[in-house]
Amino acid sequence: MIEFMHDRGFMTHMPFLAPLSSGGRILFFCCSDETRIWKLVYEENNDYFRIETGLPEDTIECSPTAWHDDEGWHISFIGGFTPECRDYFLYRMDGTDLRRMAPARQVQMASVGFVYKNRIVYGDQNKIVFKEEKRTIIIDVPDSYLYRISYCPDNPDLLLASVHNRVTKNVYLLEHDLKTGIQNKIECDGVAAYKCAILGNEMVYANRTGNRFEQRQVTVAHDVKRTYLRTVGEVLT
Repeated sequence: MIEFMHDRGFMTHMPFLAPLSSGGRILFFCCSDETRIWKLVYEENNDYFRIETGLPEDTIECSPTAWHDDEGWHISFIGGFTPECRDYFLYRMDGTDLRRMAPARQVQMASVGFVYKNRIVYGDQNKIVFKEEKRTIIIDVPDSYLYRISYCPDNPDLLLASVHNRVTKNVYLLEHDLKTGIQNKIECDGVAAYKCAILGNEMVYANRTGNRFEQRQVTVAHDVKRTYLRTVGEVLT
């Protein structure tokens, strides 16, 4: 179904693969047409559905993450940049059914980040901030501008950060293991795994398809390469 959206001229971006307790998975992502106002959607059973956030229609909604438990679905995303307010915020939504979620509520101001259970992770230039109960971990990413922070749902201690190095001008995907401090760079099909999603052996990423930097389509990765970068920082114990 996502190919049908591409055929209709939609751009798709920021994928997230959420596992289902019954098996299988759901693909969350954001899409936009020529208006470039990104909105949250998900693909299920060869169809796609808009996630109604309750935010004004001119709000940009992007970077979805989601998990499911006995209480239902829990979604976090980044939203904002309306004509009235150019700031971005981290939001959270909860509900028993993806088609009937409670309105989104602000967690904090942030341009990148996510909520997972009792964790809040967000970024600023040169650092990623990880908060969990009474613990805070700061992960330094020198000379950086962060485009997205996400995680691997079957291994939530693996953070995925799309990074723009302000010195070299390179854009790369940083995989950071919270338990070991090991950082890897990931490439898909010979390019940076930009804003990718990983679940088991499946990986999808936002592949550039046009002249504009954010003119992209969610694409299945066929050739994945990890390159060790460094071991840094405080680790989870």
